Amino acid sequence: MPQNLWCGKLFYPGTKAVFSGSVSSSGTKSYIKQVSRARDAAYREFDFGDGPVQLSTVAAGSFWEVDGKGNYSTVVSGIIGAVQANGINIIDTDVAFNDGVSELATGEALAAILSGKDSELFSQEKQYQQDVMRNMFLLTATVGPVDEEIINPLLKSGELSESDIAPTRSYCLKPACIRASVARSRERLRVSTIDVVLLRHPIEEIFSLGSHELELRLLEAFTELELLRLEGTIRAYGIKSYHSLRLSPDHHRSVMLQSIVPLASKAFVTASATKAQAKKESDEKEHTKGIKDETAPSVKKHGFRFLYVPINALMPEAWLKAWQAREAGELENKENDKNLAPLTQVAQSLGIAVVATAPLTQTRKLPNAHKAKKIGSIDPKTDLFSLEGLDRHPLFAPPVFIRRPPRLLQFSRSLPHVLSASVGVADPSTSLAATVVLKLNDPLTDSQIRNVFSELVQGKYNVAGKGEKDQSAGGNEIKSNVLDSNNNNNSNRSSSDSVHKDGIVDQVNNSV
Repeated sequence: MPQNLWCGKLFYPGTKAVFSGSVSSSGTKSYIKQVSRARDAAYREFDFGDGPVQLSTVAAGSFWEVDGKGNYSTVVSGIIGAVQANGINIIDTDVAFNDGVSELATGEALAAILSGKDSELFSQEKQYQQDVMRNMFLLTATVGPVDEEIINPLLKSGELSESDIAPTRSYCLKPACIRASVARSRERLRVSTIDVVLLRHPIEEIFSLGSHELELRLLEAFTELELLRLEGTIRAYGIKSYHSLRLSPDHHRSVMLQSIVPLASKAFVTASATKAQAKKESDEKEHTKGIKDETAPSVKKHGFRFLYVPINALMPEAWLKAWQAREAGELENKENDKNLAPLTQVAQSLGIAVVATAPLTQTRKLPNAHKAKKIGSIDPKTDLFSLEGLDRHPLFAPPVFIRRPPRLLQFSRSLPHVLSASVGVADPSTSLAATVVLKLNDPLTDSQIRNVFSELVQGKYNVAGKGEKDQSAGGNEIKSNVLDSNNNNNSNRSSSDSVHKDGIVDQVNNSV
């Protein structure tokens, strides 16, 4: 990758600077007051345990399609624009995106943002513009996917064996792999602390080894992540899942969130004991017994606090379907609907923030996608909501299907119990969609969500497998499953909720 990169009007000389700090309550408040031009409703609150932070309902992702409109340069400019102009203060990276190059591009963008370069190019009201500080935004990264750069040194040192990475040599959740991956991500991103580290698709990758092995590997991975938390290298961790957490409870690959959280609690206890023992031995060796380590972060409970799952009009299971156990003690009683609730609701009750991924995946695949007038127009006679600003920019001019991205993004980011919707900002039209959503519009109401979803899928939402019609997506069922669940009422599942062996519409997408 070249050390100097032209990106439109921007020029970023290569730098080895490492920026310290992490997202904080005071930092996000300052960001909203002095940097962001987004509406107040564009932010939701999340508490790490040391004070609530205000986070944008749209997150900036660093993925780009190889054959699409994005590239390294547009990721750099897209992230800078997202933070300095669009009011986005969640930045998502993924080691699997473009073979890690997306992390390098994000690091390039962060170097420009945090050094204060070119901020005037993105400021619309310069009198309020302030340099962006590290504590103003949340930064995520992933672990799991590995390459030769990670595994070869570990194999050579004996920290890793071939059986740990068999059979593909491309995925590893062993402690050594996690620590090495986090270290490399920090270097690429040029930061001392990553706010959230996500295990990328761990359930999907390990499930075939059996539930017992899955539990052991998750516990081992969580323990290493807890150690990294105690060291101050990361603030929290979570899981980025594709389908296992949004399957019907009677599906053989279904996994309950309530069964995972106890592993995090156990990992926290183990890591805390390990850290305490290491400190005791160090004190005895250095004769510093009784001296408090002022640099050690204050950690009182486990750090499993984030969940990234696909949520959109074609894949609404996480917020629509009551398929997850409400309580840990109800894991064996999956047949009683009273014990089940949507994933997003269960996650919120556990203090876990849900971020919707792939909010635009359904753009071309909706049952009524060919009816561009209904999906993309601003016709007030339809049940679809109108968005301020869509008629003001040439990028959203006819054909009207181009107007779908902001509408679909608005839909996903408005859903109940969803913190934010993560969307790639490499494509300028997607960045503009985020601008329209965050700066000109408030989130949808429950009634609007119900009407929009019903209009988009027209009762043809297929959760039962190809060719099997699921009538439960009609307006009445949506009302009971979504609105009633917000009031902790029971969500009824119809007989048509029984799933095919595939469980959900099979739309595997590497960008998810």
